[in-house]
Amino acid sequence: MDVLHITEACGAGVRRHLGLVIPALQSRGLKCGLFAFGSRFESGFVDEFSGLECFQFQVDDSPRFVSLLKAASRIKHLCREWKPRVIHCHAFAAGVAGRIAAPRGVRTLYSPHAFSVNGRVPFPRRLVASIAERTLRGKTDGFILVGPGELEDAKEIGIQDDRIHQAFNGLPESILEDFLPRNAARSALGLSNDEKAVIAPCRLEPQKGLDQLLMAWRELQGIRLHVFGDGPQRGELESMIADCSLEGQVVLHGVQPNLHRFLRAFDAGILPSLYEGLSYSLLEMLAAGIPIATSDIPANRVSDNLHLFPLGDRDAMLDAIQKALADSPNAPFFPFSLDRQVDALVNSYC
Repeated sequence: MDVLHITEACGAGVRRHLGLVIPALQSRGLKCGLFAFGSRFESGFVDEFSGLECFQFQVDDSPRFVSLLKAASRIKHLCREWKPRVIHCHAFAAGVAGRIAAPRGVRTLYSPHAFSVNGRVPFPRRLVASIAERTLRGKTDGFILVGPGELEDAKEIGIQDDRIHQAFNGLPESILEDFLPRNAARSALGLSNDEKAVIAPCRLEPQKGLDQLLMAWRELQGIRLHVFGDGPQRGELESMIADCSLEGQVVLHGVQPNLHRFLRAFDAGILPSLYEGLSYSLLEMLAAGIPIATSDIPANRVSDNLHLFPLGDRDAMLDAIQKALADSPNAPFFPFSLDRQVDALVNSYC
């Protein structure tokens, strides 16, 4: 086996990342495997990778660090069986388990998909992440960054330039063939032709800034917010919707398979994230050409056509949403390409 990919993030952006990158790597002649662990898997996650060596490890309700040690033990066993030349860990938990388990002589790479040492991460989690990153830095042959916003954090924790590889998330231009026309997409989602509709495609967790978005949405009339995704903050957001009397204005749809196909159904998109690696939702909305309002963070500054707003500024957020809604659709835009991303990955595996 050439590359063993390891992830605990079995859904959302990391799932999209692996679903694009692994087939592209295999088309270049690299044999890949996947070790996926966790307590929750998005529906169909493992089936998506049925064409390669794949091991699904369901963790129990043990304390977090114990679960990571159990996963590391299983990874060690798989490494003896599959004998990968490279281990590529995706996101923080997999980065801990995979680097603990990595045998000597196996090139070990880590993609944070947004460093947990970012200043906007809650302090207790940030402290644990900082200790882990500094402890495991010596077991890491390279850090593969998926977006320009990660460069600052990499330097903050003292990662040397010669161990940083930039393989920024990209999309294939063939994605343009996937997008349904506006009317067909609206019909498929059950939206009326005259509805003013905004999409927020993201995981339901504090990092995504949805609580601030809902507080701001109380001031918007005649515009419906459609949130696609799931996650640990769902119950809190449902309560906020009820408390703010937003039941008719905000809809939590859950996970929609192949959501990108329906993006042109919407008049605008919104991403109020506090921090990111590089959001596939942002890239897909840019490719679909819908106007976008998004938080002004380093990871999101990838196009001049975005309506940016400072974090924590509700009035600026509302203004950006209104400007996006007043915009006409844009031409498809691709900040980074999948081919160049895969070129960079192949080089990092050498």
